[in-house]
Amino acid sequence: MKAPMSTAKMLTLKRVPRKGKRYHHGNLPEALKSAATQLIATKGVEGFTLRDAATAAGVSGAAPYRHFADRDALLAAIALDAAKAIGAEMREAAEAVGENPLFSLQEAGRVLAQFANDHPAHFTILFGAHLHERSKYPELLVADRENFDYLVNLIRRNQKAGFVRDGDPFELGLAALSLVTGIANAYISGAIVRYGASPKEAPGYIRRLADLLYEGLAPRAQEFS
Repeated sequence: MKAPMSTAKMLTLKRVPRKGKRYHHGNLPEALKSAATQLIATKGVEGFTLRDAATAAGVSGAAPYRHFADRDALLAAIALDAAKAIGAEMREAAEAVGENPLFSLQEAGRVLAQFANDHPAHFTILFGAHLHERSKYPELLVADRENFDYLVNLIRRNQKAGFVRDGDPFELGLAALSLVTGIANAYISGAIVRYGASPKEAPGYIRRLADLLYEGLAPRAQEFS
């Protein structure tokens, strides 16, 4: 099995201008998203305002409203970037391991775990409860649902191949997603380190714990290897 792929290439984050420098070129939305994710990394999702993001990006407090109606709209744009990046990486990882559906399913879990390690702010926004009224952002709903449906289809393929136990693929998909995102959130919140893992070991723990998922999904009579 190949080593888990880094998702650093998945999101090209724009550099935020130095304080006091105005942002003049036409990619202000990207600058605001980058500023917001950096603020989230230090203050948490609830710890910043749209004006804070504008200040960090080096623009006036009114400038963000040319692109984002409010703070939630900015968060939704960040979540959409995350959903698209995860979807693209899951599919690339599945193609890289060939026709074996079990390896494809394993790689999907590892992609989520690695994404949480590489982009914790994006992961928190996409999978957390901080974004209100998601129904206002249909493109995000579609991208997020497509990723989940892809996971469910991987489970169906593994059931047909005998690698995953019988059962409702939708329910098994929810269980798989809940486990991996729960592990990732324990890492992002610092719980894994608080309970004894060293900071250097923590990223490896989330990948290994994600792998344990597939032992739980395997048919009960089958020895997982």
